[in-house]
Amino acid sequence: MNSPIPHLYLGKSLDVIPTDAGAICLVIAREELMQPGVGSSLDTLLHLSSSEENARRFAGSVLLAFDGYNEDPRPIHAIPECRAYLGALTAQWPFWMHFLAPIPDQWSLLLLTLLPPGQRSALPDGRFGQEFDIEAMEALLTHQVKAMNNLHQMHKLAPKLCHQVFNQAISAVEQVTGIRPISQRQRPRTQP
Repeated sequence: MNSPIPHLYLGKSLDVIPTDAGAICLVIAREELMQPGVGSSLDTLLHLSSSEENARRFAGSVLLAFDGYNEDPRPIHAIPECRAYLGALTAQWPFWMHFLAPIPDQWSLLLLTLLPPGQRSALPDGRFGQEFDIEAMEALLTHQVKAMNNLHQMHKLAPKLCHQVFNQAISAVEQVTGIRPISQRQRPRTQP
């Protein structure tokens, strides 16, 4: 895990990642959502998960952003094309649990965009909250943990790193939801 982040690299069809890059910011432009498929974003993410070095180096170091929606009053998770795109991307690359930065806002964006839409409700302090289906969230996170475990086994990553990545991701999810969504049986497996 890279903390503090020395340099942020905007990822687009990465072939070579600069050696001083401490994080990857995957910016998904509005124009990209209008194209068929998830090509360039998928290429970037596949490059990250294709090697042990990148999997280790960028654990918990990917930031996700959508560009071109500043004038849209809806939150990203309420925009159908963002939901569809991120769903299609995640269907082909399910390794967010390992790579997404353990920042509550990042996990909120990911979870609310991938989960079935819920009711928006006013909170006592004037802010708004978003309801979510707990069973759907547990299913999504269980799938993410399984994918993360497969990635860890494929690259033979150190158990200490695996547990650190998992705990930081789940801590961010807890901060977003207020609950611990993963039981003991779903924790990362340690390699033999």
